[in-house]
Amino acid sequence: MTRQSSSSSSPDEHRRLRSTLKEKKRNIEINDAFEKLQRQLPHVPTSTRLPKIKTLRLALKYIEHLNTILSGDKQIMSDYMAAPRPLCIEDFAAVAMQEMQVSSYLLLSCSTTATGIRSA
Repeated sequence: MTRQSSSSSSPDEHRRLRSTLKEKKRNIEINDAFEKLQRQLPHVPTSTRLPKIKTLRLALKYIEHLNTILSGDKQIMSDYMAAPRPLCIEDFAAVAMQEMQVSSYLLLSCSTTATGIRSA
């Protein structure tokens, strides 16, 4: 039994190659979208490349933060003796720093231990 040359490959091989190239293109587009999303998040250094799950968590927290600002319901104390002030975008810096320092594996471990079921 002899192998066919690459120039006369079967339709299945062509289909597989097309599928592989399509998947690579899709992965590149997804990664580009995550990079664009991360660039929209304030207080995340541009030199930092976050894991996708952290980027999604930060984006959700940022949206929640913006909704809280828009509702105007939350007041925070900036100093010990100062009067409360409205929440502002700059207050997201602490949230961003905290999320960037938390280990995704630690969170996964805690959620698995607490429920006995691995959650996404």
